[in-house]
Amino acid sequence: MIRTKTAFIVFLILSLIIFPYYTIYLQSDFLTSLVPGWNTNIFPGEIMGDLFKFLILMVTVYFYWKLSVILKEFSFKRFLIHFILTLPAIIISKISFHEFFNFNPLDAEKLIQKTHLIVYSITLINILFFISQALFWRFYLKTERAVLKQHKNNLRH
Repeated sequence: MIRTKTAFIVFLILSLIIFPYYTIYLQSDFLTSLVPGWNTNIFPGEIMGDLFKFLILMVTVYFYWKLSVILKEFSFKRFLIHFILTLPAIIISKISFHEFFNFNPLDAEKLIQKTHLIVYSITLINILFFISQALFWRFYLKTERAVLKQHKNNLRH
């Protein structure tokens, strides 16, 4: 068993880690245009992906907080699965996979293979992230229904 407040704090820290802090000190022109000074409204995918994951994690943190109000502890196994499936998405938001591979522009076939490997691995990690959030929200809804049902039974007796 794990305390719900501990799980809340862990996911609050994860959401603070994934927040794209570099958007704070960059000029808004850099964030919205491909060519500085031109209003082309192109948002870099990395910034939007990190913001989207941050918002989803903040919703999850909110549900962990609500869960801490109605429950003292819950299954460590559920928390561990949620954490392990979420953590890789946090890690890839802060590192660049391109640095791990030695790209040789003269060998186009290997360049394409390595690029595909990077794209597929990032896609898989993001899918695992969204699956973990969906599993948590499903667990939360079941737990909330069970607690409400128990509360109603206690009021009848």
